[in-house]
Amino acid sequence: MSVQNNQSRKLGIYIHWPYCTHICPYCDFNIYRARGQDNDSLLAAIKTELQFFAGQTKDRKLASLYFGGGTPSLIDAAQIGAIIETCNDLWGFEVNPEIVLEANPNDGEIEKFADFKSAGIERLSLGAQSFLDQGLKDLGRFHTKEKSILATEQAVKIFDRVSIDLIYARQNQSQKDWELELQIAHQLAVDHISPYQLTIEHNTSFERKAHRGSIKMPDDELSLAFWQQTQDTLAAYGFEAYEISNHARGAAAKSRHNLLYWQSQDWLGIGPGSHGRIGEREQRRATQNLKKPNEYIASVQNSGSALEIDEVLSSDDAIREHWLMGLRLLEGVTHNGDLSGINHGKLNEFTGLGLVSLSEENLALTAQGRPLSNAIIGGLLD
Repeated sequence: MSVQNNQSRKLGIYIHWPYCTHICPYCDFNIYRARGQDNDSLLAAIKTELQFFAGQTKDRKLASLYFGGGTPSLIDAAQIGAIIETCNDLWGFEVNPEIVLEANPNDGEIEKFADFKSAGIERLSLGAQSFLDQGLKDLGRFHTKEKSILATEQAVKIFDRVSIDLIYARQNQSQKDWELELQIAHQLAVDHISPYQLTIEHNTSFERKAHRGSIKMPDDELSLAFWQQTQDTLAAYGFEAYEISNHARGAAAKSRHNLLYWQSQDWLGIGPGSHGRIGEREQRRATQNLKKPNEYIASVQNSGSALEIDEVLSSDDAIREHWLMGLRLLEGVTHNGDLSGINHGKLNEFTGLGLVSLSEENLALTAQGRPLSNAIIGGLLD
């Protein structure tokens, strides 16, 4: 399937590295243990797949390149640099592109931060997850609070832009604990924080523990209190909640790659299990790769790609996805009078309750509506 070029749209690339040293008990991503895996064949397949998509997206520049996972910081810095160079050769980058690498606070990865910067990474996304030893233990993480702090300190010294992930509303966590963790994050001078409320995902170790009753999660009232505490505390520290789970200290700190998702721009999904989207509503192309690394590698070696799904979304599905993602943003969605796909009965109800704000050009959740974003967005699209 060919891709229609559209120079007015942003294009990014997400590269999925599926290997991790350990599998976290709360994670439902497409990941596998790193030990004994054939990294060279996977890296070669990724470069081949990049060439495949480059032939379909000619004359476009890249606004962003994101190495996610899994744990892509397990890759040697030289190999990261080679992939960046391949992307530059095939597409070229826009002025001031965002090139991001996810990393963990482990000794081997901290030692590579400077090499990653030299290889071309300009923004580090660090999976600190907690700044308390008990919190890390409860999450099944293998690093300590000291390593979370040290890794963040080193990242801020080396990279101009640093984001950290933190998980809250955990078992055994108090609001006093969370206040301390947010204070530490602020003091470490990162410019972006992604605080995620812990959820029990299907087919995870945590789901099995929850079924056995060995995990006690906060009730809805306490979860809401945690969420509001997060908003209030980070706002006081100068962070804007520009998206439901993302807070930036100034416009320059926002995740430009993730904005491609939320603003329904274009991105190529590279690597095992990756998803991609290209094109506007009536020609919105959805792709998904084979998930298992060995099947992905074999398919790319055979045909140049590993597409398991390659289809044009229906207009209704494309519109639904546009609202679903865009309403997560503080700024909402610019509609210019086109409210296709919105349940007008629910829209009137939520507007009357002060949960959404509707103007002639824009639809957005209000401060009162954002804590209930899943229910409100679901209702608007019902």
